[in-house]
Amino acid sequence: MKVRCLGVAGFILSVLAAVPAATADNVEHPECALILHQERVELEQWKLAVNLALSRSAAAESIFALVDELWKDDLIEEFTHLTAEHERDVAVIDVKRRKLLVKRQDALIEEYAIICSPPGDKQTEADRVARREEAHRRYLQADCHGIGKDLAIAEVDLAYCRRASCSRS
Repeated sequence: MKVRCLGVAGFILSVLAAVPAATADNVEHPECALILHQERVELEQWKLAVNLALSRSAAAESIFALVDELWKDDLIEEFTHLTAEHERDVAVIDVKRRKLLVKRQDALIEEYAIICSPPGDKQTEADRVARREEAHRRYLQADCHGIGKDLAIAEVDLAYCRRASCSRS
């Protein structure tokens, strides 16, 4: 899956926004159909990534439960316990992060669809702009929350490294 940068998405949106909307005199631009198709394919890939993360999280939780019992009975080292706990904690955050990526992709597709669609009979240009801005706001919000999840994973990683280095001393 490609990693998207706000700059690239913003550039594409500004290019599409500059293109006149489709009307009876102006046929829909072929780029719109291609871009929407590619973004929908990516959405499906992110949904699969969520399912994979859910499976990984469930496995990490099960492994941690087993390791935790062994550690309580003094049958394994603390480092093994810390590693299993770390994997479980990261997996839980990763599920949330990937769900945010699905929300972000949904918002991006909606924004592209608004830009590429012809204005409706009852729809004013102000309504279109408002809907596009709302979709863009949701995109940015999901992106920011996703970055927050990346930071949360980094915090868990840092805590693990600190605890692991102490347990090895």
